[in-house]
Amino acid sequence: MKIGVIGSGTVGQTLAEGLAGLGHEVYMGTRNPEKPELKAWEAKTGQKVGLNADAAAFGEILFLCTKWDGTQEAIELCGKDHFSGKTLV
Repeated sequence: MKIGVIGSGTVGQTLAEGLAGLGHEVYMGTRNPEKPELKAWEAKTGQKVGLNADAAAFGEILFLCTKWDGTQEAIELCGKDHFSGKTLV
């Protein structure tokens, strides 16, 4: 299954890595995909890291893994159309 993970902190990375380990294709979204720790995560897992909107467009199911104070901005960066017809966890 194609899964979009919105949020690249500890929770997002851990969840994305676990889902990838189960054989899912994961795209983790963030505001800044060029962070060195995210490039290292991408190299370690073989999964994709990019912008929130790209992860939201990619996923058949989406996991929202943001801190509460960043949730509204993350959703806005995804674009509301990318949530249409998808399950959001």
